[in-house]
Amino acid sequence: MSLVLVAGVLAQVIIGALVVWTGLNPFSNIAHFLVSIFLMTTAYMLVRHASIFRLTDEIAPRGEPLLKDQPIEKIVRILLVTTGAAVITGTLVTGSGPHAGDETAVRLDFAMPTIVRIHSAFVWLTVIFLVVSIQIMKKSDEARSLLMSPLKRFAGVLLFQGLIGYLQYFLGVPIGLVAIHVATSVAVWLCVVDVYWSSRLSALPNSVLD
Repeated sequence: MSLVLVAGVLAQVIIGALVVWTGLNPFSNIAHFLVSIFLMTTAYMLVRHASIFRLTDEIAPRGEPLLKDQPIEKIVRILLVTTGAAVITGTLVTGSGPHAGDETAVRLDFAMPTIVRIHSAFVWLTVIFLVVSIQIMKKSDEARSLLMSPLKRFAGVLLFQGLIGYLQYFLGVPIGLVAIHVATSVAVWLCVVDVYWSSRLSALPNSVLD
C-alpha cells in the first residue's frame, strides 16, 4: 500500500499536467479527483493495517469477519456502492456546471436538471440504506459495538453534505459552497469506507487478547 501511494502521487503529477494541457477538460479533472480519493482510501487502509500490526506485533492471518452472514453485512456493502455512485455522479454534476473551469473550458454534455436529479437519487438511496443499516444494527450487540460510532460519523457528515448540496442548488451554485461540497464529498467517502472496514473486522488473535 505504501508503494501504491508513491506510484499514485507520481500518477497525479502526470494527470495534473494533463488537466492544464487540456484546458481544464472535465474528464481529466474527474480523473484527478477520483485518483485523489483512491489514494486517500489507500492511506486510510494503510493506517488501519498499521494499527492492527501495532497491537499484534505480527502480520496475523485474517479471520472470518465478526458480522459474516449477518444482514447488516449486506446492507453496508450496498451503502458503500450507493455512496460511491453519489460521489461519481457528483463529479458529473460539477463537470457540467459553471465551475468546471473558466468561461472557455469544455463542459460535459449533460442537462443540469437531469444529472442533478440522478446525483440526488443516489444521495437519497444512501440516506435510505443508512437508516436501514442503523435499524438493523440495533438488533445485534456485536453490530452495535462495531458500527455505532462509524455510522454516527457517517450520518453527521452526510447530513452536512446534503445541506450544503441543497444550499448551493437554491443559491445559484456559489463557488464557495461548491468548494466545500467537493471537499466534504471526500469526507463522506472516507466515512463510508470506515463503516465498511468496521463491518469486516475479525477477532484479534488470542495472543493479543491474552
